[in-house]
Parts: sequence; structure tokens; C-alpha cells
Amino acid sequence: MKHIVLATDGTLSVSNGIIYILIRLKRYIKNHNVNVHIIYPSRFSLQKIKKPYPPLLGINISWIPTIEHPLDPYYIQIGISKVFKLLSANDQCLYIDYDHIILDDSFAYILLKNNEKLIVSSELSSYYNELLPIVNAHYNSSIICGTGNSLKRIGYKWNDAYRSIENCTEYRNRTEIALTYLLKKNQIMTEPCSPKIQSCFSNRSSNFSIFHFGGKSPKSYLMKKQLSNVNFLNIPHEKLEKSASNLTERLMQMITIQKN
Repeated sequence: MKHIVLATDGTLSVSNGIIYILIRLKRYIKNHNVNVHIIYPSRFSLQKIKKPYPPLLGINISWIPTIEHPLDPYYIQIGISKVFKLLSANDQCLYIDYDHIILDDSFAYILLKNNEKLIVSSELSSYYNELLPIVNAHYNSSIICGTGNSLKRIGYKWNDAYRSIENCTEYRNRTEIALTYLLKKNQIMTEPCSPKIQSCFSNRSSNFSIFHFGGKSPKSYLMKKQLSNVNFLNIPHEKLEKSASNLTERLMQMITIQKN
């Protein structure tokens, strides 16, 4: 079986980013009978979390509550471990951050195939911490994709890895460093996604299927603000795809026009 996992913190921009991704992937999801899961903070009622989502989106979603860290807003991503733990060995699963431009769905066809290597974001960077000598790189977790075999190993150990390095790292990247630490320690075969599939500010490609606009740069902030300005509930069902296409064009223009 195929699975797509997303995570929301309950804010409008994140919810809209997820809705946008689901609209852009709707045909793929329906044609391949993909299971969609959304992780959300347990402090919110499900009714409140689901409020921004168009009732006629036409996609069955499994809503999964998870706990938060009082000081680390990125910790919620570890909640996707709940899905990873439930995967069968040969299942194929893709986690993707909300802040992606989706030009086409070809990336899903490429990533969601039977591959024993774990795929992470193309945004690989160097890392040095004398307290964590095993971690000589920083894997970005805006994309995590693999089979149930590898993802179950992450699901059962990611939180423990996070707790084990609490005194070694700052909050900003702790979730990702914990993932990297886990992958290195357990010798899980991992490779970054090709920039021809996923491009980003730090690793640009002239041709790509998706673009990750995460981070804290002014450009990233403006693009996320653009997501907040959309109200999918006010858009007729038959115009959702066109609206998502228009949003794609606006976001692509911002990559070119705005300065970092």
C-alpha cells in the first residue's frame, strides 16, 4: 500500500499548504488508492483542525493526534512516527512538509516506489558537533520516503534519539539532527533526494517537480504569508484545482522576483 503523511501545527498557513498539496496530488492519490494521514496537535479538537479543509475535497484522511514539546515547535514532526510504526514491510510511504510548490505529481511516482534506500530532502548540509561525532551531516526532513521496513525502524526510535541528544543540540534543528543520528547509528541506507525532483533555495535546479520554500529567510516568510491569504472554503469545488494552479504560479513568481 502507498501512504502520504503530512503534519500541521494548526495554523492557517500550514493548513492551507497541506490543502494545496492535496489538491495538486488529488489525481495521483485517487488513481493509486493512496492512504493520506495528517498529524495534528492533540491540544486541538479535531473539529477545529478540520475547519479550514473544504468538505468536498474528496480525499479520505486519517487524522492522528500527537503530543507537542513545550519549547520545540518542530517536535511535532516526530508524531509521524505513529504512522511509520503501523506500516507493513512492503508499504511505501512519503512524508512531505507543507511548504512545497508542487509543479506536477511526477515526484510522487518516482519516490513512492519500492526502494530499500531511505530518501530524505535534497537539502543536505555539513554538520559538526564534538558531542555527536557520528553525525557528520545534517539531513533535512522536509521529505522522508521509504518502505515500511526502514520507516518502522525510525518510528520506534526517533523519539528516543531526540531525548538522547537533548543536552547536545539547540531546539531549532534537534528533530532533524536526531533523525540523522538515528539513521547513522543504525546504518539505515539513506540518500538525499535529487535536486531535479526537489529543489530549494540552497540547492537550486533549473528543472524540478517540487520546490521547498522552508526556512526563516524573508523570501520564505513572504511565500508562507501567501498561503495564509488563501481561503479554500470560499472557492467552489469545481474551481479548487484552478485555484491551486494559480497559487503555484504566484509562488513560482516569488521565487524569481523576491530577494533572499
